[in-house]
Amino acid sequence: MATTFTREKRPEEEITAQVDFSSQVLSGEKLIEDNLAVTVKNLMTDVSTPSFLSGDATLDGTSLVVSQNVSGGVDGQAFSLLFQTGATDYGSAGYAAEINVLVTTRPASALMFTSRDGLKRSLGVASTDTSDDLLLDEYIIFASAYFRNRTKRDIYFDSYVENVYLREAIESNTQVKLYNYPVQSIQQIVSYSADGVIQETITDPTTWGYDSEGRFWLHDGHTFNNFPDYNQITYKAGYIKIPEDIEEKTRGLAAIAYRTKGREGIMAEKIGQYSYTIRSIDDFPKSMRVEVADLGIEGVINRYMRRDGVYV
Repeated sequence: MATTFTREKRPEEEITAQVDFSSQVLSGEKLIEDNLAVTVKNLMTDVSTPSFLSGDATLDGTSLVVSQNVSGGVDGQAFSLLFQTGATDYGSAGYAAEINVLVTTRPASALMFTSRDGLKRSLGVASTDTSDDLLLDEYIIFASAYFRNRTKRDIYFDSYVENVYLREAIESNTQVKLYNYPVQSIQQIVSYSADGVIQETITDPTTWGYDSEGRFWLHDGHTFNNFPDYNQITYKAGYIKIPEDIEEKTRGLAAIAYRTKGREGIMAEKIGQYSYTIRSIDDFPKSMRVEVADLGIEGVINRYMRRDGVYV
């Protein structure tokens, strides 16, 4: 049995999970739709969760692709779908494969910095050719995650809650540097003691100032907490439209991954608070290292990188 890949879905969304058994069956062997079965369990509790399935598993025409609709779930839940073919027309016991599905309000597919059609144009793949669509999406997700990891920013416009720790003496002109920018608005700042007790909540926009580069400061007698106390800032930031240079280089990186036909840049991934662990350039295989280290890609990363250190 082989685990194919991890799918993501929003809680309110219904998606179709699919397994292509063509790499497992014998030449000429066919699957029998009445023998198909899909079972599901919650990965966090190991409890069977049949309510996550919508309808029965289906066979895509005469192909070897088995499909199963899934729906529902709560943000943060993860499920494992076990696809079993049952006996085939050759009389074999059948085959099995597994897909993990993560339920999240912020799927990685919603944070792709370029489009599938754009990547197809870069690769010279016809827009009508859908044979590698899922694979292309995975490479775009990988490339987008690579840029987010390297720049230490999410890039996309969104609401953020960030804990800021100041490790030096506070001065009246202290500015904190938020990790996501351009900053569009600040909603509030909450000062916490080290044990998590709220000391002050500020929501009056006249008591603070900020610039588009992510610098944020307080005035009118308000100051930031110093370590081990901390400050929690709620704000909106990011680009409503992805900058063209990021989009172009995301396509370039995804195209490199597609050409090498492997996910060599992803070292690990986990279920539950789903995340990619992206390798450094030195850890890429030789087949990708030179291409990924392209000055154009590195230049864009450096241009948008948020440097370490949260105060200036």
